[in-house]
Amino acid sequence: MLIKGLNHGTGDANAAINYLLGETDHKGEIRGGVQVHSGDPYLVADVANSITNQNRYWSAIVGFHPDDNPTDEQLNELITEINKTLFSGIDEERISHTWIIHRNQD
Repeated sequence: MLIKGLNHGTGDANAAINYLLGETDHKGEIRGGVQVHSGDPYLVADVANSITNQNRYWSAIVGFHPDDNPTDEQLNELITEINKTLFSGIDEERISHTWIIHRNQD
């Protein structure tokens, strides 16, 4: 597993969400599958766009080896642990976040 923070967060959060939910990637190649695992992506975008700071949101990739096939339960545990680390001490109900899964064919 690899976790990589991305250097985005200053533009329109709706554009970021639309990209993440799109059928194609940045190369124009069709994604193997897109699924909103948790959260409301457009609520997250609305919250981010309401913030007046330059950096309004943060995004990351959690990547797995092609042989890995985590179950939904394992993904839920991972998300919980990542949220605990990133938002330590903040009640999860107070965090505006979404997790979107891309299942690539490779």
